[in-house]
Amino acid sequence: MAERKGKQKRKRSPTPPTARPSGPPARIPAHQRGTTSSTTTSQQATPSFRFSPPPSPTSLPISVLATSSPEGKIDGRSRAHTRWLIARANREHAHAEREVMRAELEMLRAEERRLGEEKERLLDEVMRRELGEQAENLIKEAILPTDGSVPPWLP
Repeated sequence: MAERKGKQKRKRSPTPPTARPSGPPARIPAHQRGTTSSTTTSQQATPSFRFSPPPSPTSLPISVLATSSPEGKIDGRSRAHTRWLIARANREHAHAEREVMRAELEMLRAEERRLGEEKERLLDEVMRRELGEQAENLIKEAILPTDGSVPPWLP
């Protein structure tokens, strides 16, 4: 008899299944679910975002909620005002990051232009050394514009 490879069939439980709930199934957040015995410690150590989505932008971080008073105020401010302050701080941070990234992009573009010009200069030198006077006929101004403008033959 040939051996089976892979998973074997799961045996059915001898007890009959219980009655189904009458309503729709309730979604239990991942942090409230119990752990099963089949999961190993290495699986528990890695965070899993399959079951619970990231927090919504309108929710407050847990660290901020921990500072709330019994009246629901956070450092004397309402929840809505605290959400607004966090959203404003996030927007300002994103704006600052965008400015830094734009500056880096401009630096990279300038470096790319400089390297392209250096490459062309070195190639022209090699052509002059190898071909002599014939190289001058081949070395001319760039046919395609390098400044990003539209070529004259395109509408």
